[in-house]
Amino acid sequence: MAVYLDSSNNSIGDVRIAGFSEGVLVGSQSAAQSNVLRNIEGDTNNSGVLAPIYVVYVPNSSNTVSDLSMMRVTNLGTGGGIYSIYDARTLTYLQDTYVAMYALGKSTPDGYSRFTTSPNAATWVVGSSAPSGPCAPGSIYSDTGSGALYVCVYSSGWGSAVITH
Repeated sequence: MAVYLDSSNNSIGDVRIAGFSEGVLVGSQSAAQSNVLRNIEGDTNNSGVLAPIYVVYVPNSSNTVSDLSMMRVTNLGTGGGIYSIYDARTLTYLQDTYVAMYALGKSTPDGYSRFTTSPNAATWVVGSSAPSGPCAPGSIYSDTGSGALYVCVYSSGWGSAVITH
């Protein structure tokens, strides 16, 4: 483990991790709330050293982890078992080489609020026009221009949802 983040109101940035199987471990020993991680890079291409398996790891422990913002998490390696973000609390495991943003909100009885720019995990997005292009199945898009709600049913595109009151 390169970095333990087990406290609140911290910002960690511009970190390159090589030689550790886990990069930043959040909330394993105590509560970690209102933290920001930015520009965290797992260097799995550095020959002769152990590659990070998890660049950022949020374990499913009894310690409170909430309001965690991550911007620009990168893992230079690819392949099975190598994750840029491994969030066991929401069962979100991203093998993306690059994740622009990942935010873990507060815990509720129904689970956690979560947002990510990764196309490999469902999320809720808002915009002022209809969405287009590929999407992560299960994602929701709110069109504030027309008031329409779209749901990603297939990774190839969006379908409109019918909402009744």
